[in-house]
Amino acid sequence: MNPPSYDKQFLRDWLETAQVSGKPWSKTPPAPHLPREVIEKTAAKYHEALTRLTT
Repeated sequence: MNPPSYDKQFLRDWLETAQVSGKPWSKTPPAPHLPREVIEKTAAKYHEALTRLTT
């Protein structure tokens, strides 16, 4: 059985397609604004990890 994954590849994937001022993000400041969905999904991953570590 594989251990649970806490990988945030979905965040990395989103950043690869993100745009700043209508152009692909060059991975330099300013960073693109994260959509609420990406923030919530990332927070849920960290919350799940914390719960597993502390219960």
